[in-house]
Amino acid sequence: MRILGDSLKKLTDLRWLNLFEVECEHDSGARGTWQFASRKAHPVLGAAPLEPDAVFIVPLLKTSSGNRLVVTKEFRVPLGDYEYSFPAGLRDDGEDVQTAARRELSEETGLELTRILTASPAVAASAGLTDECAAVVFVECTGRPHRGNLDGMEEIEVFLLDYEGVVNLRRTPAKFSAKAWIVLLLFEMMGELAWPE
Repeated sequence: MRILGDSLKKLTDLRWLNLFEVECEHDSGARGTWQFASRKAHPVLGAAPLEPDAVFIVPLLKTSSGNRLVVTKEFRVPLGDYEYSFPAGLRDDGEDVQTAARRELSEETGLELTRILTASPAVAASAGLTDECAAVVFVECTGRPHRGNLDGMEEIEVFLLDYEGVVNLRRTPAKFSAKAWIVLLLFEMMGELAWPE
């Protein structure tokens, strides 16, 4: 499969997100079009290395009672409902992944990032729908959660879950972000809330 030459067309003209269309050709010679959403003014399609547009943060909070996984419950307009996930957000222009993770963790939870355990390369969010990519960042943090840093349109509740809380939440029929459900399963299968040293 290949994208045909300069077939990229911008179909909408909105501030934060736009719809684009490209023409594709299969190895068999069959041709078609594909529409996708992008936050970029000019999406770059092809083999260039991906840069993360956003960060998806998996925070472990050190407490006197042991580690707690910091989980968020946020109202998501496209769902018309709440979704369990983790702190996340877009990178600002020129911002590196560590700085974006520190800022977003503080804004959405009030917690302070103390150590990055690992960070992924840019991974696709939903490649059939959008070119958006995020870095998944596992971190340790300190502090007490609060909602004083949220902007006026964010509705986020913070939960500090022990291992049993993680298992119980993952087994509910609640709405989850795909990445969050996988992370909850990972910790459940590990049998503890810890990062391998």
